[in-house]
Amino acid sequence: LGVSNLVGQLSQISCVIHASSSQGADDFFNKLRRKTYMTPTSYLELIKLFTELLTAKMNELNTKLNRYRVGSQRLGETKII
Repeated sequence: LGVSNLVGQLSQISCVIHASSSQGADDFFNKLRRKTYMTPTSYLELIKLFTELLTAKMNELNTKLNRYRVGSQRLGETKII
């Protein structure tokens, strides 16, 4: 995915996500008296979801970029005629 240069930032946001989900679990318990847990599996699912969304967005942007390039090329071709 080309995110190797973002590992530091991703690890920081992972800490923020973990802390906020822990706080959310505490709030949930305080309001409804039901315990929830952030298991390693659920955390890995969150990372998997992030990578899937990132891949989808990158594909979407590449499609738009290719359309822009083709459109620009076509405009250049019509300018010659």
